[in-house]
Parts: sequence; C-alpha cells; structure tokens
Amino acid sequence: MQTDTHDAPIGMILAAGFGTRMRPLTEALPKPLIPFLNTPIIAYTLDHLIRAGVRHVGVNTHHLGHLIRPAVEAIAEALRPATGDLRLTFVHEEAIRGTAGGVAGLWRAMGCPAQTTIAVNGDALAGLDLRAALADHRACGAAASLIARPTDGAHPGGLWADAEGRVVGLRGEGDRSGAELDFMGFHLIEPRLMPAVLRAADAQASACMVADVYTALLGTEDAPVAHVDERFWIAVDTPALLMKATRAVLDDPSIFPQAPLSPGGLTLANPGAIDDKALFAQPAFVGALASVGPRARVGPYAVVDGTALAPGAVVERAILFGMGSVEGTWRDCVAINGKIAPL
Repeated sequence: MQTDTHDAPIGMILAAGFGTRMRPLTEALPKPLIPFLNTPIIAYTLDHLIRAGVRHVGVNTHHLGHLIRPAVEAIAEALRPATGDLRLTFVHEEAIRGTAGGVAGLWRAMGCPAQTTIAVNGDALAGLDLRAALADHRACGAAASLIARPTDGAHPGGLWADAEGRVVGLRGEGDRSGAELDFMGFHLIEPRLMPAVLRAADAQASACMVADVYTALLGTEDAPVAHVDERFWIAVDTPALLMKATRAVLDDPSIFPQAPLSPGGLTLANPGAIDDKALFAQPAFVGALASVGPRARVGPYAVVDGTALAPGAVVERAILFGMGSVEGTWRDCVAINGKIAPL
C-alpha cells in the first residue's frame, strides 16, 4: 500500500444527491449507504480510493447526511489495519451545489491540496483498477481524465473522444461523430484545473463538472482525456439498476473483485442461522445478520441480510435488507429498512 507522501492523490466522494430515482429506498437511507451484497455502496468507493494510494478523503453530504458521516468513519476504522492513518473531511451542503460545487467545496475544506484529485460519484459500482487509471492519467499529462466505457444503452452516455483519447464532445456540445462512451463518474483532476472549477462553482448556486467545466475546455489544450475501461460498471440510480448489478455479480463474481461472495454460487455468511430444512436455488447470498427458517426458499437471485425469514417464506429475484422478521413471498422487489420498491 502506498503511504502518505507529497504526491499521494486525494480522494473525494460526491455523496450529496437526493437519489430521487431510488425512492422509496432513499427515504430510509441516502443512496451511498444503499447496500450492494450487504455492503454500503460508499464502502466499495472508499476501498477503490485507498487501493489507489489515497490517504485523505473528502465526502460531501446533503440528503440524510447525518447518517453518512458515522458510516464512513466506521468503514474507515474497519479498514485502518490496511490503510494506516486515513484522514477524513466532511462538508455538509444545506443546498445541493452540483458536482463542480461539491468538488470546489471539498477542495477548499481539504486545504487546497497540490496533488491529483480523484473524485467519484457516490452511486458508482465498478470493477476497474483505479490505481492503473491514475498512472495512465499522470503519464498522459492531462489536466483531467474521465474514466469511461463504450455505451451500453442503459446509461446516458454523452461523451465522445477522438482516436488519441481526447474528449471532443460532451452531451450536446462539440464533435459527436465518433463512438459514444458512458462516463463512469470517476474524475482524475490536476490542481491546474481547480481555478476553472472554483470559477464555475462561485458563479452559480449549482454547477456541474461536465456542463460548466469540461465543456468549456473542449478544443483547448486542457480538454479532458477519456480513459476507457470496459470492465463492469453500473451507476446505481434506480432499484432496477441495483438489481441488475446484483444479478450480474451473482452470475459472475469475477467481474467485481470486491464482491464478498463464496465460490459456487451460494454464499451463507452465517451457516449457524440457517435451518437444515431451508431450500436454496443458486445464485443467492445470505448475510451474517440473516436467518432462514425451515422450508423457507431463497433464490435464485436473492440477497438477504438483516432479515429473519419465517418458516415457508420465499425470496426470489429480490433483495431484502434490514427488514426484521418477514413471512410470505418476496419476489421481484428491493426492500430496505421497511421501504419496498417493486421491480
């Protein structure tokens, strides 16, 4: 692991969004704390940053922000044996300031650092190697690199790059004649770009990194570069996308190395809480804080934690987290802390 040095990158997790499209789940938890395979999404992001050498992380908050800070502090403490001393900075936004506003506010709160900034959207799940992306970014000398992949139609896309990787089109601006890419929500930003970010953030109440910073740089020497990575990525923007990501990783855990899954398609984190008459259809995941009663059926494509399944309960193509004691059939839904989203 890289230790704190003068050139170690800093990390930012942009976690201030409402998560409107994730309702009603985000009425119980802010989107970065929504569990993916029983682990908050933000924990995977923090792990990515730490593996890239980051030792100072800033997090901006808004919706249910009082829940995010203690969760991040607990995750950082759990990771401390691997990271040593990890510094955390939090900025709470009373009104959402957009991605550029979030980056600007965190950069100032973190002391205007003179290192590369890795900023990550708070809803991204990715199987990429962030350390390798950082090395490529520094080698190319770009003011900013945007990690992207060929568009799959499930996300907005909106980024076009030329044969050298220079971004030439963003959303409705610039050259859109080439292949479209999905921006994966990972920004690698050099300090020389920060004055432009600060100007955009200070000029309006809510400023966007893409629309108000990068678009203005198209055609200039500081135009961002696209770092293309074709590995697994999903922006968990809706309950359906959460389930899509869950199914994909249950089918093939190798696409997401951070997945806490056992080989063979069935993960039982606490076998002692599983009745010997319980039934399972692979793939399925039952976490350490779940129990499964006799004749209960779990799977396929089921994730259960923080939940006690009564005798005869059925969970298929569903995610149940923090639901207490449940009975009956749970199918094609995501249910978290008492909130249920049909799929």
